[in-house]
Amino acid sequence: MASAPRQAGARVRPRRAGGRPPALRGRLDWTSAAKFARSVVTAARDPYVVLVLSVQDVVLDPQARRAWRGDRELELSRKEFDLLRVLMVRAGAIVSRSELMLEVWETTFWSSSKTIDVHLGWLRRKLGDDPRCPVLITTVRGVGLRFEADSTAATGSTR
Repeated sequence: MASAPRQAGARVRPRRAGGRPPALRGRLDWTSAAKFARSVVTAARDPYVVLVLSVQDVVLDPQARRAWRGDRELELSRKEFDLLRVLMVRAGAIVSRSELMLEVWETTFWSSSKTIDVHLGWLRRKLGDDPRCPVLITTVRGVGLRFEADSTAATGSTR
């Protein structure tokens, strides 16, 4: 990053490599940040560390991009997998349509929310979730979608 010139024709002087921006001087411990980043990268590369999501009887392996419902492996498209991952990471919480568009389709605009509805329909069909009486993914009208953390929440029973 370079400092702004003070007058026309002035030379722009780059900051020394590794120097902190003036706004961060004295506020950030770069050594701790580097150690933390290194530990995260090391954990991600460790073949013995397997991060798998499991909610109800759906299991999702984000690293291998594979999903199962019970003993049956699901064949999901890229967008269906991403949609399922976003919903499962926030199981029990409502995810708005705008958040889904941002995280799954990586865009902040859309012409119609039918894109989400179509992919959600395909995903529900592959999961075996009845859209008339959903157990896994429920629609909260006017708010968004929720992946139910347990099967009793979707059916409304209070066992």
